[in-house]
Amino acid sequence: MTTSGHPDGERPRHGIAFSVVIGICLLVLAVIAGCLLRDEPAPSVAASRSVMTSNPPIDFGVTAGKVLTNNGAMITVAGFLGAETIVYATVHTKVLMIGGNHLSDVRVGDTVFVHGDKRTDGSITAKFIIGGSSWQRPVR
Repeated sequence: MTTSGHPDGERPRHGIAFSVVIGICLLVLAVIAGCLLRDEPAPSVAASRSVMTSNPPIDFGVTAGKVLTNNGAMITVAGFLGAETIVYATVHTKVLMIGGNHLSDVRVGDTVFVHGDKRTDGSITAKFIIGGSSWQRPVR
């Protein structure tokens, strides 16, 4: 046994749990997107022509990664590609965490997926924060 507490100096693998959390997040996002798109009325022919000839601005914000901070009103997320994003929560933000459904249930180190409205400064006002708690296997 090495000084790290693991045979041969190996670290515990979290790949399976991480993949499960990301898969759940993507599944929930797909369900939410399907519900939102289903409730919209069909556009008229004139409206569809204007949509095809213009490029509307993208005003939604999405990020996924590890929570760096949580002050009760906002969290900072280190994205999988390295960028940090400030995420603001409102009374309308839906929080779906394994083990809780409030922003206070989001802990530093948790993995989250965020969808909301992108602000001009690059931050996001969250509509949904979905994720799972970080965990480690006990050292034996």
